[in-house]
Amino acid sequence: MIAGENAMITIRSPEEIYRAHGEIDNGTFDGRWHFSFGPYYDDRHMQFGTLRVFNDDTLSPGAVWPLHPHRNIEVVTYCAAGEFRHADQHGEGGVLKKGWVQHTTVGQGLCTLSSPFAQGATGFLSAQGTFKLPDVTIHSGNEY
Repeated sequence: MIAGENAMITIRSPEEIYRAHGEIDNGTFDGRWHFSFGPYYDDRHMQFGTLRVFNDDTLSPGAVWPLHPHRNIEVVTYCAAGEFRHADQHGEGGVLKKGWVQHTTVGQGLCTLSSPFAQGATGFLSAQGTFKLPDVTIHSGNEY
């Protein structure tokens, strides 16, 4: 279901939220994916208004979420614990520390990666919301 302007927020227990776990470059991740995402599909939880993705992921020490593409979206990333580097294929982006937020406007296309920042870091926990831009919006570039 796509939530419209009259939609109500559904409060779910942690046990009702999809748990993801997998191997990524140099380690593993554990995640809670609140809407259908990747291999997870639940037609009851597709998005809320323009909020299309809301994931909270924890990466193991040394793990790297490899480069992956984005297009025509707004991304808001919150670092809940640890420190990590969130950057694009050109190295643009930065280090997020606990409590910091990063906003990225993705226009025609962008690849990003995430990794613990410090050598020997204990991993990190981030929550990321992805808002789909209206189909009529055309962005020529990316903004950080």
